Amino acid sequence: MEHVPTPERSYSLWQSLTSIMDTFCSHGWEWEMYCSPMLKHSPVDIVSELLNDPEGVCMGNIQSRGKGIGVESICSSLYELLEHVVYENPDIQLTERCLNNTRPLSGDVVLDFASEKNYSKRLVFQDIEDGSNCAYLPQEYCGFPSSGAFEPSIENIIRCYYTNNGWASGASVSEATLHAVNELIERDAISLALLNSAQGKSFGVEIVSLSEQLNNIKLGIEEHVHNSVTIVKVPSLSGFVVLAYCRPLKRLIPAVGCGASQYCSYAVYRALLELWQEIMADKDSYSFEEKSLNKRLAYLCKNYPLLCKALQFECDLDTDDFMVQYPLNGNILVDSVNMQINNIISDLRRSGLKIWRRICYSEHHLDCNPSVVQIVVPGLERFHVIRHGFIGEPIGRLRSHNSVTLARTRN
Repeated sequence: MEHVPTPERSYSLWQSLTSIMDTFCSHGWEWEMYCSPMLKHSPVDIVSELLNDPEGVCMGNIQSRGKGIGVESICSSLYELLEHVVYENPDIQLTERCLNNTRPLSGDVVLDFASEKNYSKRLVFQDIEDGSNCAYLPQEYCGFPSSGAFEPSIENIIRCYYTNNGWASGASVSEATLHAVNELIERDAISLALLNSAQGKSFGVEIVSLSEQLNNIKLGIEEHVHNSVTIVKVPSLSGFVVLAYCRPLKRLIPAVGCGASQYCSYAVYRALLELWQEIMADKDSYSFEEKSLNKRLAYLCKNYPLLCKALQFECDLDTDDFMVQYPLNGNILVDSVNMQINNIISDLRRSGLKIWRRICYSEHHLDCNPSVVQIVVPGLERFHVIRHGFIGEPIGRLRSHNSVTLARTRN
């Protein structure tokens, strides 16, 4: 099976795969994996599902879907499965004691709910630049069961914008951190693109020239959906964020894949893989989760015209003829994972933003240590939640009278 190197790994693909399989074996977690039939150029669609714990007890319907070519998709699927297992099982998460003088995180209108009450369960986050600087969030922001501290309507808002946003896994704490921070930067940039789309403004620059491997993935997707794929580079606070989207038949809104990286070509690669992942998820439309999503989107599009317009991505775009090459040219010096994190820290600092991290899981006994982290960057925008059918509005750096009015406009 073919695989390509990526700029966001500290370890080789085979080291990463061996370590994640060892992790599942060490816990006695049983899992199975299946692969969808492939078209000529398409990436592999790998789905993993956790079955039982060591006592044979069903762990619940925990699934993941891998992104990548060949072995990369298998590895990706298992790391995402680990992330989901840790998220769904608070008892296996690492926790740190919260000192009495530790303050709650704040910085957007949803985080500000955290400062209004006292809580029995507080999850500690560390300033990524200064580990001695700590803050906390109540458990509802971290996917834990309800403590009853919030009114149901407030708790629903918290869980809409937070919980699993900013979670990621990787073959080390640093890898997981880079993935999680890139995800939040990506969603912030998508939020801006959605606001511009809602107003009929251009939201980015279309990429039209791709190297052979990227173009083959694009062709494979187009062959499957019988429609063209558009790839757009959108403004972001650090690195590159890319959207790849198309409109499969019988879909209310376009299918969208997103990618973020310090390297444009890898962001394009990630966006195309995520687009394929989303299209493959359409096969699961019979599932409760997909039915709920479709129901929410139908309600949103019927009742909130500007939110519906935002999701269509139908604005005119400028184009860029620059050839995007992937795999990365061998002459390009690729920064280490930690150097990429430092670049992002510097970029966000210029915007007055700080990264906070909670290490949720780490296999310290392994040289290559599969890890899961939760990252919060107060102020980064989370308006992207409308893509999941939630009636949302800007809560962070893009919040203004005009943007809130736009989001609340009803038929």
